[in-house]
Amino acid sequence: MTFGEIKDKVRSALGETDPALAFISDSELNAFINDGILDMAGRARIYHTVQTLSLQTGVAAYALPSNYIDSVAVIKAANDPWAPGAALDRILPEQVGRVYRTTGRPDYFYIVESTLYLHDAPDSSHVGLQYSHIYTGHPALYTSDDAALQLNPKWHPALVDYVLSQAALKYKLVDISAGVWTRYIQRMGATPNG
Repeated sequence: MTFGEIKDKVRSALGETDPALAFISDSELNAFINDGILDMAGRARIYHTVQTLSLQTGVAAYALPSNYIDSVAVIKAANDPWAPGAALDRILPEQVGRVYRTTGRPDYFYIVESTLYLHDAPDSSHVGLQYSHIYTGHPALYTSDDAALQLNPKWHPALVDYVLSQAALKYKLVDISAGVWTRYIQRMGATPNG
């Protein structure tokens, strides 16, 4: 589904057959769609991206990407000498020094502010390996009606509900907005009040 198709679905549900005569402008719908995508990214953690960590001797700290929300996993390289393709265990920063020490072999990771840390820092046997940091991130904003949504099609109905709920509020249709919002939240796998 494209950005424009989402707008068409919402306009159709609102009975706005001619965008030139519509109560809700294209720029407002664009903002509602982008807000919905950001809400879905934060609420359901649906946008996964991979950051490649190129290991260097003694380097434990790696800057997180600017669109970072939360880590899903850190996966060892397929040619790692100790556990090829295995996931590192996530620990809390307070646990550093209290977990089993594997000098020179990263088996754990933790996050402090905008930095991902490997524990232990890699030794020379890990130089050149590339670990994969899989994380949930904020998606890019859409502006073109022709842009295909980088969103699994199963989430498209939820996005339409989000936009329709916001548009209904502009029409001052509070009851309709609340009903559509409840459906949106349920499609996201949450409860309306939780």
